[in-house]
Amino acid sequence: MYAAKVMSAFPSSSNFKPINPELNDVQSFDVVAPRASNSVVKTTGVPSVSQIIGCTDPMENLYQWQLQMIKKHGIMGFRQHMTRRMQVGTCFHSVVELLLKELKQNGEIASTPEKVLSMKPNCDQFKAELKGYFNGLLPFLKTLKSNDNIILEGRVDHPYLYFRGRFDAIVEIDGDLTLVDWKTINKESAKSQATEAQTPQDLFSNPLQLAAYVSAVNCSSLYPELPTIKKAAIVLAYEDRDDVEVVKMDLESIQLHFDHFLTRINRFWWGVENKMEKGGVVDFLYNPVAKTINKMKTKSG
Repeated sequence: MYAAKVMSAFPSSSNFKPINPELNDVQSFDVVAPRASNSVVKTTGVPSVSQIIGCTDPMENLYQWQLQMIKKHGIMGFRQHMTRRMQVGTCFHSVVELLLKELKQNGEIASTPEKVLSMKPNCDQFKAELKGYFNGLLPFLKTLKSNDNIILEGRVDHPYLYFRGRFDAIVEIDGDLTLVDWKTINKESAKSQATEAQTPQDLFSNPLQLAAYVSAVNCSSLYPELPTIKKAAIVLAYEDRDDVEVVKMDLESIQLHFDHFLTRINRFWWGVENKMEKGGVVDFLYNPVAKTINKMKTKSG
């Protein structure tokens, strides 16, 4: 993945200053910060949370996984597999959003996923797969209480750290306003076969993403009346299970993962400021050939 069309340097007006990642001394930032009066969501060149994480994720494991999938399905088969996964995920999220809109407006969810899907002809071909996910998710959604502060597909920005994004939802879980990420686990996934409960540490960069959104929501001018968010959760909907798994994050866990996200912000902007190439593009691609050549140069030197 690469970053394009971002600002050429981190804004000097911010108190956060990117440093060489090798120094391992990134500034801290409290998840519960004062709410700002300004927004940067429309500022040109502000990167998204997904962009920052995607450009700073360890690429070698992803590269090896892609090689295995291509070996198994062929290049075209792999592309079709990934396209279908994205389409199923998009339909899944749109159905969840409509069901929660009903909860917010009517105080309960009376519709079925099938009824919602019937209004979305583009999702018709994915009915069988989606049914498996909603067998477990719908009962969970029906336990949620209506709340005036429910937010769906919320746009957000961080005016102090200059990133933006869109989170799935803020709903009330066990009496607490909770920022939620809905995640599908297909039956072929290793997580689907796991016998132990998932923890935030098992979910790769998902907790970093949620922590970033919580921090942004708490200081963004876009939500001036919203109470401080101190809880987050990744709700895992399994294709072949009749229940969901709710991986919760309290404020301590959110802060811990946000500290990790700060190192990603630092690495991202250090790369932007120090690796800018002709045309204003920063290359974050994983290149195993270049990596091997660099190792050989180091040994020979």
